[in-house]
Amino acid sequence: MPQIVILTERVSAFDEMARRLADAFQCQTDCASSIGDVDLAFGKAPDLLVIDAMVDGSDALAVARQVIAVNAMINMAVVSDLSEDDFHEASEGLGIMARIPASPGAKEADMLVGLLKQMPGFDTK
Repeated sequence: MPQIVILTERVSAFDEMARRLADAFQCQTDCASSIGDVDLAFGKAPDLLVIDAMVDGSDALAVARQVIAVNAMINMAVVSDLSEDDFHEASEGLGIMARIPASPGAKEADMLVGLLKQMPGFDTK
């Protein structure tokens, strides 16, 4: 069963996304308010980490850089208001699978589910 963590201080803004992801993969979706609350170690790391625009005083891309420095195998989606082109330029090399808006809902959750289900074995972990 996959482990999904949403890194945010705005838990209610992610309620619908969390429910849809949990339902799609029959798993629990956890929230953490600090990067220190997320175990990034291999074997315990989340299968998907959704990072809010600001966490611990850092923007999502800075947090993503911290994550990949510990474990580059974590699938990440980040909240960003950058345009698609600007986001691509700013996040190049970080391995981020998706950019999502500040108030993600069913559409964004379904997009993540589709991307994750394309990964061999993801929904059977």
